[in-house]
Amino acid sequence: MRLALTELWEADQKLARLKAESLAVEQEWLSRAAFTAAELSALAQYRTLATQKVQALNVERWKRNLAIEEQRKKAWAARRRLEMIQKIRERAFAAYNTALDREAEAIALASHLATWAVRAQTKR
Repeated sequence: MRLALTELWEADQKLARLKAESLAVEQEWLSRAAFTAAELSALAQYRTLATQKVQALNVERWKRNLAIEEQRKKAWAARRRLEMIQKIRERAFAAYNTALDREAEAIALASHLATWAVRAQTKR
């Protein structure tokens, strides 16, 4: 997931640089007093190209976000499975301890009864 987050960050940085560059170019053009037809055509071409790059970077960001969301879903599902496995283990361990306690109680009871049986036989 770190790789996907890094790639998203890089796409964000590219988009920010492109927007800053476009803004700088626009401001430079707007500071001029007059334009020739060729300059206006070049500006229009630049705007078209910049818009296409922004759209491409937005698509890249969308894909990166989608990949991150998929990884988050997988991580959540794995975490959920792990929690379920841990609960199953805890239940099995509790059942084992309960059975162990019952066995210990049965042995203690048998020992106690055996002691009474021995005492009863020696009194006869």
